[in-house]
Amino acid sequence: MARRQSHDLKSEADAPDAVALYRQILTRQPDRSVTIASVGFLGNLSRLLDSKPDQYSDLGGRQLVDRKVKELVIMGCWWPRGEDPYNFRLDYPSAQYVVANWPGPIMFTDLGKDIIAGKRLRQELPEENILRIAYTIVSGPENPDLNRRSWDHVAVLYAVRGLTDLFSARTGGRATLLDDGTSIWKPSEGGQHGYLAKAKPADEIAAMIEELMISACCKAGK
Repeated sequence: MARRQSHDLKSEADAPDAVALYRQILTRQPDRSVTIASVGFLGNLSRLLDSKPDQYSDLGGRQLVDRKVKELVIMGCWWPRGEDPYNFRLDYPSAQYVVANWPGPIMFTDLGKDIIAGKRLRQELPEENILRIAYTIVSGPENPDLNRRSWDHVAVLYAVRGLTDLFSARTGGRATLLDDGTSIWKPSEGGQHGYLAKAKPADEIAAMIEELMISACCKAGK
């Protein structure tokens, strides 16, 4: 993908440090205004919580998060009980630490297995479109229609638009990632952890995701 598209980053050394960038961006935002969507590993968020005051803010990481972040959306886990998913398993200590120490609300989502989207990208976008290229690469030759499960998309869709009429949520609980690799969610007085559920059929959610992807590409003229 990087070899096919122009970009400014020639190596990892050219990229800003993730935690420093988090701190810089958070400091500039109004209090309790930021929603963070995590669709990968949680190492950077763990480091953010442990970060020290710097040139951007005199607050430590946990205090900065508590002041600036409205909600953390994490793509991962099967609730109310299940085994840890890939995004947790590859850096389990960081996942445990973030879930146990995040000072504000967390919404978990494991939806996406039956929310299949992507076919319209092949049908309606030109071959040189960057989104179609990305889907083609990750789908591989065994999946030429580009339909894929939409775990990450659901997390981002909720993070940007909230529940709307597509989702419902179980809230008022506390999640724990156990040392044996299982996870539990229990109702808890004052608990700030919740998990997402579908309020509409999977195909309707998939249709919305495809429509948003297509319309964003059309607006960008690509």
